[in-house]
Amino acid sequence: MQKFNKNMKLKITKEILRLRFNQMAINDSMNPNIIDGKGCLICSTNSYNVLISYNKPDQYEIACGLGAEGYSRRWVECSQCGFIYSLYSRNKNIFGKLYETIYKDSNSYWRKESGDELFQKIINLPDSESETKYRVKWIKDNIRQLQKSQIIDTVTSPHNLLDIGGGSGVFAYEFKDDLWSPYVVDPDARGVFMEKYGIKFIKSCYQPNLFSVKFDLVSLIYVLEHLENPKVMMHDLHDDMEQGALLYIEVPDSICFQYKDQQDDIFNSCHLWMFNPYTLSELLHKTGFELVALQRVKTVRNYYGLMVLAIRR
Repeated sequence: MQKFNKNMKLKITKEILRLRFNQMAINDSMNPNIIDGKGCLICSTNSYNVLISYNKPDQYEIACGLGAEGYSRRWVECSQCGFIYSLYSRNKNIFGKLYETIYKDSNSYWRKESGDELFQKIINLPDSESETKYRVKWIKDNIRQLQKSQIIDTVTSPHNLLDIGGGSGVFAYEFKDDLWSPYVVDPDARGVFMEKYGIKFIKSCYQPNLFSVKFDLVSLIYVLEHLENPKVMMHDLHDDMEQGALLYIEVPDSICFQYKDQQDDIFNSCHLWMFNPYTLSELLHKTGFELVALQRVKTVRNYYGLMVLAIRR
């Protein structure tokens, strides 16, 4: 097994940063959550309590050329349902600029290695350092238990998995077995390498019906917190899912507000929403899904996350 050294950890961290920018491009209009705008995503209430305030841009906004004059960004908690979300003064198109001028730049430092080279390094991490191996086992163990309990139907294999925003190819590769055929949609052209590993890939932002099959499982791994309106994507997913199919979501857990310093990267300007078990369950319910399994985790990188399985209704 390959040793997990500091150099490899730095390269993997850079790849995670690249994927963060990639997720910001998953739908066409990211981050227009303008201050005093739309209200709570869950209950539409406009009243809130301020948790954290920032008066200068962070590293991602600075990379876009955003200055401190007139700047404001706040993490707020809905006074009605407790949902936590970000309010900010920046122009809604600022991260589109970041994607065009930094992410697509062939001289960017994260493009010094091919997608395949980074893929190889990540899949060769020891099990104890692999968040992907842990989540794959958690999902498959829960599916088996749900089938055994007859909470979900046992469908004839092979089953189809759609991983949205999974441009690294790692999750799809680790999930692939005799029962599961993986598909990936991601706007990064480098993802084409994964086809040689039996993973079907389309270079695109997500939209319904890109593939000619219906899916038994769809995964959104650290994607929802970047989207302008997660409800839109989750409603769209119904077109791609079989009746009774499963949705896997992994997002940052808002419990981080209790345990992380306010300068921690988890509160960066790329993140728009922070869920807890209740608010994520409410979002699922409002978009036609039923929660069937949930776990709060602290990852090997010391992130607090929510892992969720839900059934399409």
